Amino acid sequence: MKDTRKAIQNELLHQMKNKNVYAIKVTQVTQALHISRSTFYLYYDSIFSVLQEIEDDFFNNLRSITSQYFTYPPNAHYFNEPHPIMLKVFTYLKENKETAKVLLGPYGDARFQLRCHDTIAEGFFPPQIYPSTTKEDEYNRIYMVYGHLGLVNHWINHDCDYDVKEFTILCFRQIYKNTF
Repeated sequence: MKDTRKAIQNELLHQMKNKNVYAIKVTQVTQALHISRSTFYLYYDSIFSVLQEIEDDFFNNLRSITSQYFTYPPNAHYFNEPHPIMLKVFTYLKENKETAKVLLGPYGDARFQLRCHDTIAEGFFPPQIYPSTTKEDEYNRIYMVYGHLGLVNHWINHDCDYDVKEFTILCFRQIYKNTF
């Protein structure tokens, strides 16, 4: 049961490497997996419910990590040693890079990138820590969030070619370089 569910998810991600989710039909997934449509509908209501579950699982795992970020208060020590929670985030992303690559790729779901933005903003740039008291503050926060999303996207799409520990230090430095 769990294997069929995972196979359907993997097949959808595989097909999303080459086409937009809106162009993928249940029949294409079932034929590729050699399962019946009724088997598909036993697990999912639609292609979009498959995608929603993939995204929800991804973000639930990511948020469970990022929610712990401020248990290790940022300080200058992390300019040379990886911040433990950021390291966990980037390790998770590296372990799930194929999923992230597809969802952030040219045929990925636009909502996924918005959810990435929100996760980065909530996890690393929360308004209670980075208040937007001026219009410039608001734009700086937006710049930081989208800049880090772009940095992570580039890293993921280049097969995590930067060592995860070094990448963690690089990201921490980008966030806090003018703070300590």
